[in-house]
Amino acid sequence: MFDSHAQMMIPKLEELDRRSTSPQLVLLGDSHFELMDTSLLPVSSINLGIRGDSVTAIAQRGESYKSVSSGNVIALSLGTNNVALNVKDTTTVRQIVELIERYPDKTFLLALLNPLSETQGYRDFNQRLLNINEGLIESLSDNSRVWLIPPIAPLSSGSFRLSDDYYIEDGIHLSKKGYQAWINQWKPALDAVFPEDSSH
Repeated sequence: MFDSHAQMMIPKLEELDRRSTSPQLVLLGDSHFELMDTSLLPVSSINLGIRGDSVTAIAQRGESYKSVSSGNVIALSLGTNNVALNVKDTTTVRQIVELIERYPDKTFLLALLNPLSETQGYRDFNQRLLNINEGLIESLSDNSRVWLIPPIAPLSSGSFRLSDDYYIEDGIHLSKKGYQAWINQWKPALDAVFPEDSSH
């Protein structure tokens, strides 16, 4: 979604991309990456996350970054904003699969979607996030180039929720505790893709 925040962030990230020197991991996605403390990751990275971006916007931005074209490993966090924009869940899954297929020589770490706070009214929203997760698992679980990063919450309709201390006040974005838990979900894939850095 192109708004004033994106308008501010796009040139900043383009400059960051121009100055980058072969990061091991390219983070491409939405606010869940933008707000992440990447110093907690065990490898060097460039963070190209922008709050509010749809899958289409992220895919379009990705085409302009040299880090994406030259990098070997791309991490993706995307799809939640598609639900907010009322994009069909099947369309969101298709768009993500097409983005990955656009880069047949790269390894992808794809974050399945975390739920939002049910106490702030996101129960129906979370069911759609779960639908997207199920579609991504069905479409990509057999793809040897794609590591699916599990969400913090269990992947079942009766348990796909988190307590409110995993979020900041808005019930959407992760708190420090939430990010610590989320990064722990990334570790098995990061250790497998970057075995030389797994002890760092």
